[in-house]
Amino acid sequence: MDRVIIVGGGNGGTVVANRLSGKGLDVTVIEPLDYHLYQPGMVDYVLGEETEESIVRTLDSLLPVKRMKGRVTKVDVENHSVFMGDERVEYDYLVLAPGVISKRLEGSYGWHTLEEGKKLREDVSNFSGKSIVVGYSGVIKCPAAPFEFSFLLKEKFPKAQVTLLNPVTNPPEIQRPMAEALGRSLRSLE
Repeated sequence: MDRVIIVGGGNGGTVVANRLSGKGLDVTVIEPLDYHLYQPGMVDYVLGEETEESIVRTLDSLLPVKRMKGRVTKVDVENHSVFMGDERVEYDYLVLAPGVISKRLEGSYGWHTLEEGKKLREDVSNFSGKSIVVGYSGVIKCPAAPFEFSFLLKEKFPKAQVTLLNPVTNPPEIQRPMAEALGRSLRSLE
């Protein structure tokens, strides 16, 4: 039986594991966390529209395959092996879905972890100002998220001025329709 190792139990790794389950393969997911955070739900969680229970599940409840708790520290492609520290795990097929960690600017918010989402949610729920600035840097897992977040903040706080700082002079094609729609919507709310 072919051995498949999936590195990462986030959205990508979990979907691949579920798709390969029952296909006559020996599938194992390697992930250091015991829970899965549904990151597309983070915007709604931060704005108070979703609960922690709706975006967090135990990883074992989502995976119909074996799981090893750990962090892959090395991939040896030539010898079909991954390493978790000194432990070597062999595979016939490898799926890399480890996610990303962005470096944050000091004083800025993140929202790729539950802890970051909780802090942002608390600050949004306590907001009483007149101006909100949304910006981003580093790796953007979902190009629509800053636009969606800006639009929903404007909807939640209609009297506040919401400014989206887009760090590119010419947004990627996938962002252009969102940028234009957000601009039209925000202008109509002013």
